[in-house]
Amino acid sequence: MGLFDDGLKAHTDHDMERAETIWLQVLDREPDNHAARYNLGLVYKLTGREEETVRTWREVIDRRGDDNRTRLLLASYLRDHNRLTEAEQLYHEVLQADPDTAHATYYKLSYTYSAGERHDLAEAAARRALDLKPDDPEAYLALGSALNHLGRHDEAEATYQAGLERNPENARLLIDLGDFYFLRKRYDEAEQIAHRGEKLDPKEAFFPNNLGELHLERGDLDKAEAPLLRALKLRPLLDYPHFHLGRLHTLRGQPDEAIPHILRAIELGGRKPMFYEALSDAYRAAGRHREADDAWLTHEQIGYDALDHKRRFLGLPDL
Repeated sequence: MGLFDDGLKAHTDHDMERAETIWLQVLDREPDNHAARYNLGLVYKLTGREEETVRTWREVIDRRGDDNRTRLLLASYLRDHNRLTEAEQLYHEVLQADPDTAHATYYKLSYTYSAGERHDLAEAAARRALDLKPDDPEAYLALGSALNHLGRHDEAEATYQAGLERNPENARLLIDLGDFYFLRKRYDEAEQIAHRGEKLDPKEAFFPNNLGELHLERGDLDKAEAPLLRALKLRPLLDYPHFHLGRLHTLRGQPDEAIPHILRAIELGGRKPMFYEALSDAYRAAGRHREADDAWLTHEQIGYDALDHKRRFLGLPDL
């Protein structure tokens, strides 16, 4: 087995430290091995190293000017980290360079506009994606999200349902429809969606994760634990089951068990305000008040940074 194959195996085994070492060794020998550089970026992404991820994938793009796959991946990553102006620029670069995949770029651009609260543009981009490919489930997801943010909830629900009529076995549409019901506090319908999803795709971790979150919201801690553990078994590197298990243990009065789960969620999912809020609650419950205050300040700073990014995306002055 060659060094590159060793790197792939380390990825499969979730041994990110070994994978990083191998990809750096490959690049030391072959600086133009774009696949190794791309995979190194994935390692950085999975270990929560934002600047290294962005720098590495930009190096791939710079070395391979026609690499729209990496452009799209980096744009989505930047969007998820509230770097919206950078994400939008990359999406427009792809639209100019590769019009054949425009429908996919439009729905991803729609999500970027939504993240920046430019929901009218998000709706327009999603509808453009649907015009180009009327059966595309991702376009229905983007349009449903935009309409939901615009407060047009009946239209959003109808959009998700229309997408499911065309794609009855699409797990993502079911997940988003379940989230829609959950956020509207239509818990019975959300639970039905979660059970339907588990039957449809028993390997999809979001269905048991969402079921566990639903039981948490209802205050049924005993029912919440089993589906969350099931989700974690399906996807050990998914952040949300760890986050919800941390909340569960805090609510049970077990902060020492909660804290490792929430720290793992942060390691896997990055700097999300709700993660640090939950971490602050767990530290406070454990009597670790200084760490609780630090976690809460981080929660506040992330919110401030996200607002600042959105203001820049909207063309408003910096805070």
